[in-house]
Amino acid sequence: MIEKIKDEEYKFISEPNIEVVETLEKITKSSKEPIAVGEIGIGVGATAVEIVRFLGNKDSYYFFSYEDDVKELEKDLKNLDYCKCKLYPMGNTKTIYDSYNWKLGLLYRDTEDLFDLVYLDGAHTFLHDGLATALLKKLVKPGGYIIFDDLNWSYKKAPDLNPEIRPETLKEFSEEQIETEQVNMIIDVFMKTDNEWELIVKKNNSGVYRKKPKSSTENEKNNKDMSRKKPKSFLEKLKSIKN
Repeated sequence: MIEKIKDEEYKFISEPNIEVVETLEKITKSSKEPIAVGEIGIGVGATAVEIVRFLGNKDSYYFFSYEDDVKELEKDLKNLDYCKCKLYPMGNTKTIYDSYNWKLGLLYRDTEDLFDLVYLDGAHTFLHDGLATALLKKLVKPGGYIIFDDLNWSYKKAPDLNPEIRPETLKEFSEEQIETEQVNMIIDVFMKTDNEWELIVKKNNSGVYRKKPKSSTENEKNNKDMSRKKPKSFLEKLKSIKN
C-alpha cells in the first residue's frame, strides 16, 4: 500500500496530516504512559507511516478501514525498521451496512478512555462519522484529542462523487446533504455543544479538538451549579433558623 505514496495517481492523499503529526509529537514529549492512537480511514498510509515513527514498543496504533486495506497496511508497517509499536488492524467488510463504526462500537462496549489521539478521516458523511464521533468522545481519554479532516468537503465539491460526474449520488443523498459540508455539521452538532471539549486549532482544513482533563471539567460544572443556586431571601433564612 505505502508504495502508492509516491504515485502521481494518489498525490492528493499522499501527504500526512500535519495536525496529526504535530499533536502526536507534543503528546509523546509530555506523556510518561503508553500511548494509543487511532486512525479512521487510512488512504494509502501516508499519515500511518508518520504516526508509527513516534510510537514505541509499549504504544499502540489502531487503524480502521476495509479488511483487505488494513491487512495490507499492517504488512507494510511491519516491514518498516522504525515501526516498534503494537498494531491493531480494525477491518470491516464491504457489505452494505458494515463500517468502521461496528468495530468502534465493540471497543465502546468494552472499554473507555482508550485513545490519546484519534484521526478521523472516514466517509465524511453525517451517517457514518456522526456515530463515529459520538463513540470516540467516550473512547478518547481526558486530555486526549480528536482531529477531524476535510472540514469543507461536500459531495457537491467532490471531483469524483458530485452528481454531475456520478449520477448515483442523487439517489443516495438529498440535495441538502449533497450541498452540506457534513464534517462541519458533525462538529456543530457533537463538539461545539459539549463543554467537555475545546477547539485547539482549526487550519489546513482540519480541526483539532481536545477533551478537557477531568479536573477542569469538574471545576466548570461546579461553577455552573453554584451560579444556578439563587441566594436565599431574608424570609427563607429566617425560616431555616427557626427550624
